[in-house]
Amino acid sequence: MRRTFRKYTDANSIPTVRMSARTKIEDVLPEEGPALCVNWDSRFPKQLFNDSRARFFHVIRDPRDVLISGHRYHLKPKHSHESWLHRPDPGLGGLSYHQKLASQPDLISQMVFEMDGKHASTVRDMLAWPYGHEQVVDLRYEDLIEDRDCERFRGALVHMSVDGFDADGLVKSYWANSLFGGISDRSDRTGRVKSHISSGATQQWRSKLSREVAEVYVQKFGDALIELGYATDRKWVKECLPASKIKN
Repeated sequence: MRRTFRKYTDANSIPTVRMSARTKIEDVLPEEGPALCVNWDSRFPKQLFNDSRARFFHVIRDPRDVLISGHRYHLKPKHSHESWLHRPDPGLGGLSYHQKLASQPDLISQMVFEMDGKHASTVRDMLAWPYGHEQVVDLRYEDLIEDRDCERFRGALVHMSVDGFDADGLVKSYWANSLFGGISDRSDRTGRVKSHISSGATQQWRSKLSREVAEVYVQKFGDALIELGYATDRKWVKECLPASKIKN
């Protein structure tokens, strides 16, 4: 059987592969030893969750900041590695997602379109994750971005207790690819990382999410924010500024 790996880290020469919910794990995992399985949307094969040997490192971010970041990114004119953004969609009148987003009459309309589009599926993925799973370490982006001594990350590795993982090597790789570490300088970011990341700051919604958009958001995803632990009620909307007072 042919086994293929796409390498992302040189930490202890551990094979690292992209994986989706449809991946046949017998086709990509090594016969023995550990492997790092990476998935942008946290959609792993169910078979992997049922394997007692598997461990998961799961990171979520405040959905309000995800909305702001997603809108900014999807509005960019070119994404060579995001073909879905530029694929004509019959449901959008033949326009691509990017074209439909860009064609909205104003920023508020763009944000609402993004909210109902890609963002809605992202929030569904966040809610669908098996929180509390005994094989999972759940962390928040907001905590990791402050993890300048890498202790949270190292603690997660220790908690996972995976034989064959070189904790020091993985921490070194983590630092080299962190916004507070090796790519803290924007000029050091290349490829997909550079195109995805504009700021990386937490709680951008406080200064970037308009009251007009927030009022729509809380109706659609207010309960999700509470369930994910990013709000205790819906009063946060009052902290958002009117669109006319937001500096873009």
